[in-house]
Amino acid sequence: MILGISVDGRPLTDITNIDWFELCHELLGVMPDDDAVDGNSLSLLLSWLTSQFANIHDFTGNQQRLERFSRSWILRFIGVVTFVDKSRKRVPMRYL
Repeated sequence: MILGISVDGRPLTDITNIDWFELCHELLGVMPDDDAVDGNSLSLLLSWLTSQFANIHDFTGNQQRLERFSRSWILRFIGVVTFVDKSRKRVPMRYL
């Protein structure tokens, strides 16, 4: 079990044709620039996420904006605490 998710049985995988930049724009409300994304690993710079979502008070008062801030916070949490890569500088966009 990883995080309460059963890992027995057949894997849940499939080929995807996701436009990761568009998905990021849809779920976070901002389009990352090329410098914020590592094209090889499809990961976002944590510093970019932090700069875009620095203050929760900028996102209160609107449910959609608050949800976007929450997604960015969870994504940063995953990148810094849960599934840390060796550099601790990036988080894969697949966790969006």
